[in-house]
Amino acid sequence: PSGDGFYFTRGQNLYRIAAPGANPQTAFDGTSLGQLSGNKVPSFVDWGDGSGVPDVVIASGGRLQVCKGATPAALEWVPNAPSAHLAVARDGRLWVATNLSDRVTISGIGEYSNWQLETDGEDTHTDADAQWVDVGYKENGEILAMQRIGRDLLVFKDSSKCYRIVGSYPDFYIYGVPGSTKPAHRQAVRAVGNDVVLLDECGGLRAVTPSTGYGDVALSQNVAPQVQNAINQNVSSGARVWTVEQFSQLWVRPADGPTL
Repeated sequence: PSGDGFYFTRGQNLYRIAAPGANPQTAFDGTSLGQLSGNKVPSFVDWGDGSGVPDVVIASGGRLQVCKGATPAALEWVPNAPSAHLAVARDGRLWVATNLSDRVTISGIGEYSNWQLETDGEDTHTDADAQWVDVGYKENGEILAMQRIGRDLLVFKDSSKCYRIVGSYPDFYIYGVPGSTKPAHRQAVRAVGNDVVLLDECGGLRAVTPSTGYGDVALSQNVAPQVQNAINQNVSSGARVWTVEQFSQLWVRPADGPTL
């Protein structure tokens, strides 16, 4: 669910079903909103000030796209936006991970369409414009997943390292989270209450939780030991984790297939 509806894909085509309560005759007419710019499993970010139906920004591996308003007619390009496979809203900015890179690019304050970066000789750029930060610079591996934890941002890399970004521009601080973990898929990382739960590619649900030290976080070894054996048997890149808030449940799919 995103915005005031439910979005799903078939191939690279994007579709939308109106939210519950909509007229069932018009909730879904089978018409595609358009084709995603990339071939990655998309990230959806609701963007708004809470006063109306938010826009839905989509990162799928190509250039950022958006569905605007309550009844979007079609996918639109986000002007001057970078290509990205991950997107997260934080501190009034859109944070996106660029493919095959250590870099997180950050939109201007309050605008998902402001991607004006500071360049040599540029005298119109301000602190409110787009910024960037490198995470695990010169370390092998790209950014695999991002997830907010409190006011901080966790960044998981496919080098099995996790980092925590604290603060806002220009006072960014990047800390390594002790231990190693690699999510089985970027869609196998979810916020659950004050924690972040992930399905590790080596098997098992793990959690990043606030520790007793002020502002610190810790990586736990096991979550839900009662179901670990069932989950560990067949973890693959088809793994997914969903939070189902209305039922206070966490749904885990260890691999491609119908079994949760």
